[in-house]
Amino acid sequence: MHHPVIETERLTLRQPEHTDADELVRVCGDWDVSRWTTRVPHPYSPQDAMDRIKSIQDSADDPDSEFMQMALCRTDGHLVGLCSLIPMEQSGAAEIGFLIGKQDWGKGYGGELASAMVADGFDRLGLQEIFAAALPDNPGSIRLQEKLGFQYRENWVKDAPARGQSFELEVRVLSKERWSRTHG
Repeated sequence: MHHPVIETERLTLRQPEHTDADELVRVCGDWDVSRWTTRVPHPYSPQDAMDRIKSIQDSADDPDSEFMQMALCRTDGHLVGLCSLIPMEQSGAAEIGFLIGKQDWGKGYGGELASAMVADGFDRLGLQEIFAAALPDNPGSIRLQEKLGFQYRENWVKDAPARGQSFELEVRVLSKERWSRTHG
């Protein structure tokens, strides 16, 4: 099963394909991007990209697996970023993770991408809560989360492979009810 293609004003969100490996390496291989993530190693090799794509494709039929979409610019097709919804042990909940390529920082793509994935998570996937984590020294991600309606709940400790250690993250949560009130 392929995940649906999602269109926004400026982006096309779709499941990654093997032909996307070079673009994944370009975006994820940038230290200024990977250092803010808890899932992307650095350096990020072509093999890392191929393994990631295969993992997403192999688990596409499993409703308990990660749902990842690539965000492509609708005008020229370049990879703007990635966004994932990762199911949590808590029923009806997922963690959202997103990254934007450095060349596209400050253009509003993060909000557009995350908003589309949050809406899909609540509407199509039936999620009740979506969690978002950010390093405390990443004010751009925190601002984006808060703009979407995420509210601080707690701190988590997670590994950050690009940095080679664990970090304490600020965790915010958005309920379907709150999303519906503010975006319905």
